[in-house]
This record gives sequence, structure tokens and C-alpha cells, in this order.
Amino acid sequence: MTAREKISVRLDPEIVGLGRRLAKVDFGSEQKFGMLIEHAIKSYNARQIKSTDVEGILSETESALINRLESRFDEMSKRTIERMAGLLFTNTFDTVKQSLLVEQLHKVGVKNAVQLQTEAYKQTTDIVSKRYKEFGDSLLFQQKSQIYDLTKQLEEMTTKYTKAHKQWALWEKSTTETRAELETSQTRNKQLEQRIQQLESTVARQQLEMNHVRKWSRKLVKRIESSGLMDRPKKLLEAHIEESGAL
Repeated sequence: MTAREKISVRLDPEIVGLGRRLAKVDFGSEQKFGMLIEHAIKSYNARQIKSTDVEGILSETESALINRLESRFDEMSKRTIERMAGLLFTNTFDTVKQSLLVEQLHKVGVKNAVQLQTEAYKQTTDIVSKRYKEFGDSLLFQQKSQIYDLTKQLEEMTTKYTKAHKQWALWEKSTTETRAELETSQTRNKQLEQRIQQLESTVARQQLEMNHVRKWSRKLVKRIESSGLMDRPKKLLEAHIEESGAL
């Protein structure tokens, strides 16, 4: 296993916080921030692979295989014609040789020459038929074997093609989901920031109000303490409100 390389990068604090939360959710610990970065880089790299690129590469490979099939079939056809021509020449030669032999025997007066010629013809026919059958069976077996091999290659290429498409679909889905999660997290962060700002504003306003109430109350208490026994509380409160305002 290759040793991990330690590097130092500068990130926005908001991104660092988001990254640690994602690392804890996906990998179980905020300390596995590096694994999250590796996953993000791999997902980004996978997203760069376009469907057209994959199809282009596999299409070229498939075309090369089809050309190879056509070349093999052309070669097989050419070889078949050559072997059939050679066999035809050999059989013709044997037939002519047998015919000449029978004619010569007939000329020299061999008894039963007609019967001998008939038997020679039958023998020649049997030889030719046997050779054609052996040749046809052998050629058919070779062709079937080659076709089977090429068909297997085509099936393997189709399997690889399908697998590549599935992998690309998974990569695209993973990238889309990751992007959606990131956008959702960013939206939630913005909403949380807005809520925090609202709460901070509310707290600040309430603090001001409380300070105002304390100050207003202290002045009222001071006014009451400095007033005489004959001063009515209502009059004191009205005078205080007129001077300091109402709450």
C-alpha cells in the first residue's frame, strides 16, 4: 500500500467546517478530512469523463473488431477457394488418369473392359466423394471454430461496453448526488447564518430594551426617594414619564 503524502492547503473556514461535517457523516470521524478530499477529487475526475468519450473509444474498438471479423472471413473464403481449386485439380487429374488407364486396357483387348471401366468410374466417384466430404467437414469445423472464437470476442467487447456505460452512469449519479448534497448544505448554512443574525439582532434589541428599562426604573426610584411625603405617587410617575418618556 502506497504511503500517504502529507500536504498543506489553505481553505475557507466555512468550507473546512462543511468538510469536517461531511467527513463525520460519510467516514465516521471529522479527523478523516483527507479521505473526504480524496473522494471529492476522484468524483471530480470521474465527472470529466463524458458519455461521448466513452462511446467514441468503445465505438472505435468495436469497429476494429468488425474489420477484423471481415478480414478473417475474407481470408477464410480465399483459402476455401484455393483449397477447392487444388482439390478439383487433383480429382480431375485422378479421373483423367483412370479414364486413360481404362481406355488403354480396352485398346489392348482386355476382357470385360466395359465392366472394368464401370468399376473404375465407380471407384473414382467414391474417391472424389470421400475427399469432398472430408474436405467439407474439416472446413466446416474450422469455420465454426473461428466463428465461435470471434463471437466470444464480440460478446466480451459488448460486456465491457455495457460495464463502462454502467460505471459512467454510477459516476454521473454519484457526482450529481454529491453536488446536490453540497448545494443543500450550502443552502442550509446560509439559512442558519440568517437565523443566527436574526437571533443576534433580537438579542441586541432586547438588551437595549432591558438597559433602557433599568435606567428608566433607577431614575424613577431615585425620584421617589428624593420626593417628600406629601408628593403623590401618581404625580411622581407622571412627572417621570414627562421627563424620561414612557416605556
